[in-house]
Amino acid sequence: MSQIVEVRVGGQSGADRGGMDAAQACGVAVRGWCPAGGWAEDYPTPPGVLKLYPQLVETPSADVAQRTEWNIRDSSCCLVLNSRARGISHGTDIGYALYARYETPYHEITIDGDTSLEAQIDAACEWLESLDDDAIVLGIGGPRASECAVAYEVAYHVVESLIARLSQ
Repeated sequence: MSQIVEVRVGGQSGADRGGMDAAQACGVAVRGWCPAGGWAEDYPTPPGVLKLYPQLVETPSADVAQRTEWNIRDSSCCLVLNSRARGISHGTDIGYALYARYETPYHEITIDGDTSLEAQIDAACEWLESLDDDAIVLGIGGPRASECAVAYEVAYHVVESLIARLSQ
């Protein structure tokens, strides 16, 4: 039976933090890489987001692309929250090439899609179970709060739901 044993994120506002906070609330380990100085859009000066999440580790570079790449590289699979139109989040969009480079399986939740969020959570749960991985290190990707106002809430609900369903 598949179980999420760790959630891996970069600490950015929005989807990252929603996933982190849900995992922590469910007792699942949270780890990940953040840019040098702990930079996040709402915590731009050191120690940045490390003040809230000291378990994150800084990359050598302040470039957020390195953080994204290393978190994808170190995940067994990734869940991506995105807009049906794509392009609202450059950081989220660069992830697609990285999933291919590292052969990291990913599943997309469309925040503004025609399919209900609950139906998408059902599909994501089925996808996770199909990976036949007993100890899932789930990477979370998605837009910042400034790019999508509901990213935090959607990510929190999705991650919380997946952890609960896979724990049964």
